[in-house]
Amino acid sequence: MWTKSVHRLQRSFADERSGLSDDPYGCASPVKLTACLAAVCVCASAGIHADVCEPFVVNVHLQVDRSIRSRVIPADLKNETEVLWRPYGVHFEWTDSPAAGPVPSGLSLEVILERRIIDAPGLPTWATVMGLTSVKRNGPSARPIRVSLDATESVLASSRTSIGRMVYDHELGRALGRVLAHEIGHSLLGAHHDDIGLMRAVFRPNELAEPDRTPFRLTCKGLARLRGRIGLLTGTEP
Repeated sequence: MWTKSVHRLQRSFADERSGLSDDPYGCASPVKLTACLAAVCVCASAGIHADVCEPFVVNVHLQVDRSIRSRVIPADLKNETEVLWRPYGVHFEWTDSPAAGPVPSGLSLEVILERRIIDAPGLPTWATVMGLTSVKRNGPSARPIRVSLDATESVLASSRTSIGRMVYDHELGRALGRVLAHEIGHSLLGAHHDDIGLMRAVFRPNELAEPDRTPFRLTCKGLARLRGRIGLLTGTEP
């Protein structure tokens, strides 16, 4: 998956390509959206396991580029990722080293927070790529998720005026957390994009660092895909 922006935000690709839309809200009326989010809340209260109360654990080995000296940015990235996925029974454990083995009732991921703008064969030259995730049809990929600080910062710059460094670091960390939450979503759900919510292909720059998390919820269909892939992700599917 690749996450991109051209005065919009995100997109992803892996072994398959996913398309983009310019208007993520045009497909749903407020009534339908409200009903869907209400259904998500009901479903999330029971977690993603139908008969088991334990959460689905994602073990994340986060590597931060040495040139990124701020402690606020990685901390807020982690917090935002956790907050966005917590309602759906997905919990995160952050580690300083790769997982030694499979995570019980969960998944292990490698994530690299790097400064440079991502450049790789097959990526569009007309877009700013903020995140990159490899997705396999039959399970999680061993390739690391990559998130670019410079690319995300350039998107924020298109909709921000000058503010204090501490406030800006918090906003940048929140934005990076949303990029990472989207990319982890592809590891959990596959290459598919939704029309609205966290897994839509387009994030508006003015929403990327705002405190309001409403535009970054998982849809009903996304939650259904998550439930359907748990066995595949944990290796328990017959």
